[in-house]
Amino acid sequence: MPEGHIQSPPNRRLSGLRCVLVACFALGSPVQAQDTLDLQFRPPAITPGPICESPPTDDETTDFWGDWDQRVLPDRPMRSIRRDMNRLVQIDGARWFDTVTRAMDLLEKSDPVFEGETALVMRIAVLDGAGKFEDLTTSGLVAQLAAQIDDLKPASKLVLSRYLRNGIGIAADSAMADRLLVDAGYAGDPKALLALAALQLAGKAPADWSVPAELAVATAFSTMVGELDPQICDRATRIATQFRLGGVVTPDPQLAHDWYRFTADLGSGHAAWKVVEYHMRAEQFEKTNDLLLRYLEMAASADLSYAQIELARVLERGALAPRNIDRAYALYEAASRSGDLRGLSQFALFLRRHEPADPTVRAPRVTVLQKLTARNDAPGWAFSQLAETTLEDRGVWAGAGDARPLLEQAVKRGNLDGHVMLAQLILANSPNAANIDRAVDLLAHVVNERGGSQPMKMIRAAHVCRANGAPDRAAAQYWLAEEQAIGVSDSDDHSSPLLSLTIADNAPRLAEIQSFALSGSPNGLAMWRRVIKAAPFADEAMRNFWANYFDQTDARLVAQAKLDLTLTRDPGVHAVIFAALRERHATSGPNFAGWLNDTLVSGMYGPEILAQLSTEARTAATIELTRSSAMGYGRAMIGLAALANTPADRSAIFDRFRAVIDANGDYAAQLFAARHGDRPGYYAARAAGIMPCSFRSAMEMAALGGDLGNTAQEDHWLAVADVLAPERTSWMIALARAYLRGGKAEMGPRAMDLLTEASAQGDINADVEIFRLIVTPGGPSYDPDRAARIIASALEGGQMTVLSRYLSAHRNADQATRTRIEALLDMPMIYRSAAEAGDAVAMRIHGLVLREQAAGAADLTAAMGWLARAAKAGDTTAMTELGEALAFGIGLPADRDRALIWLTRAAEQGSDKAREITRLVGLSE
Repeated sequence: MPEGHIQSPPNRRLSGLRCVLVACFALGSPVQAQDTLDLQFRPPAITPGPICESPPTDDETTDFWGDWDQRVLPDRPMRSIRRDMNRLVQIDGARWFDTVTRAMDLLEKSDPVFEGETALVMRIAVLDGAGKFEDLTTSGLVAQLAAQIDDLKPASKLVLSRYLRNGIGIAADSAMADRLLVDAGYAGDPKALLALAALQLAGKAPADWSVPAELAVATAFSTMVGELDPQICDRATRIATQFRLGGVVTPDPQLAHDWYRFTADLGSGHAAWKVVEYHMRAEQFEKTNDLLLRYLEMAASADLSYAQIELARVLERGALAPRNIDRAYALYEAASRSGDLRGLSQFALFLRRHEPADPTVRAPRVTVLQKLTARNDAPGWAFSQLAETTLEDRGVWAGAGDARPLLEQAVKRGNLDGHVMLAQLILANSPNAANIDRAVDLLAHVVNERGGSQPMKMIRAAHVCRANGAPDRAAAQYWLAEEQAIGVSDSDDHSSPLLSLTIADNAPRLAEIQSFALSGSPNGLAMWRRVIKAAPFADEAMRNFWANYFDQTDARLVAQAKLDLTLTRDPGVHAVIFAALRERHATSGPNFAGWLNDTLVSGMYGPEILAQLSTEARTAATIELTRSSAMGYGRAMIGLAALANTPADRSAIFDRFRAVIDANGDYAAQLFAARHGDRPGYYAARAAGIMPCSFRSAMEMAALGGDLGNTAQEDHWLAVADVLAPERTSWMIALARAYLRGGKAEMGPRAMDLLTEASAQGDINADVEIFRLIVTPGGPSYDPDRAARIIASALEGGQMTVLSRYLSAHRNADQATRTRIEALLDMPMIYRSAAEAGDAVAMRIHGLVLREQAAGAADLTAAMGWLARAAKAGDTTAMTELGEALAFGIGLPADRDRALIWLTRAAEQGSDKAREITRLVGLSE
């Protein structure tokens, strides 16, 4: 197979060499018409060395000449200027026409090479490239070139042949075009040889051309190799391109790769990148990672931004080479220096990926985003990310003015994250109806384009929690149904009996929880880990897998803590959970407070909790609360306020953190400011703009309105809570209690409706609340006869758990109500039956009733026996009553040691009465 020659191009007609070439290639008669030649023309075997002159990239070329003042030629080699002019014509001849024309005028005065035939051919090409065909004809330039036909160089003859064949700038003359093409071919011009070979393969070669196609192509390639000079890379790349794209020769990936590799070894960074592309694609080609990395390094060293980016990716991932983040950073940074879109974009994205682990990259990331957004072709995500950093750095309130125009640009460019962020910004600032409509339109677009539950939640929030008037119940129900329909609700609802789910009875629910867990949802992962902790279908390997499947982020740790707190009432377990959260707060930093709610803060840092800690631990806890408060986290401020002794102390806390509350305070910070600051209405409006649209938050806002004496605000937020409450029975019950507790008589029927609906869904807490209402004199539902029927029904149905709670309500009812119920039922028998069924609450109530009705020592002994059984069953109140009896000898001999045991247990489970009794009798010493 032939190899390329390193020699001077032939300077005579091929006819004189024909016999030699025929002998070298063992060619027979000319080939018949066919598609392509299966030619194996390999690179010459030489010792490689960096001799090539790498041309600038197109961006570098256009940037340089775009800044040229057109007065004098720049100080660079004339050959480079001529090369750049040719490239500008190829890039966009019309755009660069004036620049190239001015450069040619100056070249004719200062470049001895740019004259005569060379200048004439260039001026023709410039008019042609700009599409100025009429000017090309009227200028007579092509005719001037034709007038020199006998003295033209082969390359110029080839150019003239094309214009004559197509009738551009001169009258068409096919015969003369063929003659010039053949003459250029016999003169050894490689482009002419390839053109003639292509015509020959198509069966359309001029009659005067008789050189076999394979010989013509091989000679063209040999001529293109030519001498070992700085331009050899351009010529060798043309050969590689022929084998890559085909046309005359059959496409051959291996040969194309070998020519690119030959060119790269001579110093061409662009060719090195082509080698990399072959190894990355590995199409009809055997990939070699070592070669890929070697030539990727070469391409990156040639300052090719796309190669630098690819090598940076390799080093960032650590897949093909050892991971090296520092070098990846340097490469991304180098790729961005040219200011091109891809280099800046990739550097910005790299910095965002690594900012969580290395906060020092924040400043360069902002700088890169600013450079990106200054470009006319900037992507929308750059604007949304810059807006995000603006809000984070300056605060959600102080930075809103600068973030808003950035987000408008992100939306204009179609960035969906920008749509969501702009909607959030609009809704946070007391929106009117038109602004709410704009926000909903933005979010609806995201739903249509990308789907997902987040924009649906936000639309529902806009209709329910952000509306100035009454919440839109119909819209809320519609968007809740849409969210449930796609099955991606990431709820922290732990009301369902997680620990009793089985594959046989609850397969869909289990599958749903597992899907949430797989997506990384903190709530889903927490639920799934608890489901499999004791599930018979899970083994140890499965539990270990899920224990390590995701990193335990702050969000996931808090979600697990919230769930675990709902699954047990054991104070000891709660204390362990809260201690773990305090420890994580200390190690994770002040931002950890952003994941906490009021229940967690109270359990971690409540006054009674801190009182049990050492002085050192109390000081550390206060420091953590202070650090988080300084970041704008309101739950931490509320925690500090709980430790304050007077309203003045709490106001002082507000004054201390006023600046961060105004600039970057979260929802809870605005709540805190509304209670303790000097502008309650202002901060309440802010809180309403950014509050989570949840039942808990709506109730917090209603409580705030009540505390501030703003009845209209209180009623508004209770109405919002009413829209959200039907999602859970526990919320319906809580809202019903709020209606009744607030003395709003007109809301009594609504409260009963809520309780009835919760009862219909199987929540026994609702049954108990209804029972309490019907044994409360003066209320619209008062009906002691109905209460008697409910008790009897529960007893008959064996519903001992709920029966014990009915009995507790009966015991606390007024005397007239108890008398009426006892006239209808054998209450002593009912109390005894419930107690004998083993319910701890029923045992305690039965014991207390017996003690109250005791006629002698035997009755007291029996009563205390039932209290003891209830205490052993875990009833906190029974522990307290038994401890008190033992401490003071009520109904049984005094026994301070045993009293201490029961009172301590009750106190650990949260009984204030037990702690007070312990203090009074001096048992704590």
